[in-house]
Amino acid sequence: MQRIAGTGKVWPLAWRVQNIVRLPSELAVFPDPELNTDLYRWLAALASQMDDDCYVAGQHDFIQKNQQAVTSLLRRYPGLKPMWQRLLDAYIPLRPALENLTPSEQKAERCLREAFSQTGPAPVQSIDINQLADLHPVLLWLSWPEAIDESPQPVEDDEEDEAQSPESGKAKNKRHRKGEFAEDPDGRSGLLAFRLESLFSWTEYIPLDRTSDDGDEKDAERASEDLDVITISRQRETQASKLRFDLDLPPAAHDDLQLGPGAPMPEWDYRKQRLVPDFCRVQPMIARQQGEMPLPDHLHIRARKVRHQFEQLLPERQWLKAQPEGSELDLDAWLQGQADLKTGNFRGNSNWYKNLRPGRRDLATLLLADLSLSTDAHVDNDSKVIDAIREAVFIFNEALSFTGDRFAIQGFSSKRRSHVRVNWVKGFEEQNISRTRGRIAAMDPGYYTRMGAAIRYASQCLMTEATERRLLLLLTDGKPNDLDIYEGRYGIEDTRHALQEASQLGIKTFCITIDEEANQYLPWLFGHNGFVYVRQIRELSEKLTAMYARLAA
Repeated sequence: MQRIAGTGKVWPLAWRVQNIVRLPSELAVFPDPELNTDLYRWLAALASQMDDDCYVAGQHDFIQKNQQAVTSLLRRYPGLKPMWQRLLDAYIPLRPALENLTPSEQKAERCLREAFSQTGPAPVQSIDINQLADLHPVLLWLSWPEAIDESPQPVEDDEEDEAQSPESGKAKNKRHRKGEFAEDPDGRSGLLAFRLESLFSWTEYIPLDRTSDDGDEKDAERASEDLDVITISRQRETQASKLRFDLDLPPAAHDDLQLGPGAPMPEWDYRKQRLVPDFCRVQPMIARQQGEMPLPDHLHIRARKVRHQFEQLLPERQWLKAQPEGSELDLDAWLQGQADLKTGNFRGNSNWYKNLRPGRRDLATLLLADLSLSTDAHVDNDSKVIDAIREAVFIFNEALSFTGDRFAIQGFSSKRRSHVRVNWVKGFEEQNISRTRGRIAAMDPGYYTRMGAAIRYASQCLMTEATERRLLLLLTDGKPNDLDIYEGRYGIEDTRHALQEASQLGIKTFCITIDEEANQYLPWLFGHNGFVYVRQIRELSEKLTAMYARLAA
């Protein structure tokens, strides 16, 4: 009758379900907006003092639980007492006037006011439970179970799932719908996927399970707009996650060669806001088949063009004087030696030559290439992503070998935190360019992308170089991920912390990516000017060398 007459009142209730706090979408309890904001803070703080057992008790016990939570909260955080007193003073006048209530309701209202006003250790127990239903709920408390809508309890949302959702930046549908839970399909029941007359034809029968939808999330979102009732499975897996599989490591006889026992690496846990020491293990490896090879024929023209462009980056040559041997006579050193002979000060030192040697740039560069399983994807019918990465690394190796700059090349992939593979392609001291080409050709897609550990290991390698400037180039096709917790925001935050550690060491970092969604997370990792997105994957080698030329200059 109240709904028909329009006299009913909708109360903004708050409650806690397991470890989830449900607050109303808007609060207008007080005329002062600041008090409504304080009420939001108070309800969230009060929920931290409640446990899950309070919801299995009745209303009477639940009132005592709220009293105990208020007392515990003010005892642990005395700074909340002024805010609580402001809320209490403003809320009591909003309660129903006692003169408008029946005698029994007046008694229950007085007991209820005494209950939520008391902050002492002894709870009030003289409340008639049967009369609570006729009274206004206490908006300074969390609601009791009978006051909550009997809809299914919400399922906990993962922060990682929210961080990696591709539709997180779009406006959500505001339409309210009824929801219900259903049992998960077992895959044995559903629509008949074939006609009975095709039973005699083995080639036409396909045992396809029609009980689950294989459509993408965008199709599901459009379909949900036409539904009045949305049925939700309690199984917290998307269709994509059902197709996710684990990869086994190859036998040691067929795997790359391990270089030592590996190096422990820390990892940043953003939830605990601390760096967990020795959480990962980086295993340096080198290709088992690493024979020497020439540059592939189809890259000769491109390599010649890059060498011509890099001639402008060649350091100026310098004369090394007073050398024991050289291409020309050092007249200054010879005259000084003759003068020493005349005066009897000659010490037998005949460093009378000079030699013209190329100068060296005071820069060490490490190229870190992503070799995860996603690089095995096809670009077209003839090539894959890993082929474009190999070509870019080939050209990079030819260009820097031509300039004489100190550089190293590594590839990385991972399989959980205990096995982060770093493939050594070229070290800083290695000069055999043909052998380096062989290792580049042996680069193959690996496993997953635990980016933070690989960046920390590469930073340690760069810090061994006695140079003034250090540059770390990251070549990747996607965001950080792995089989365990290294997904979504966790992987993003760890990678960001690893890049901050490199910056504190004086290492300049830059990223070249082919990921179409790079703008969603790379500005948070490298800054707006710290990465470049390559739209055409065929231009990857040109972009890589061009960015190095700009950064080195």
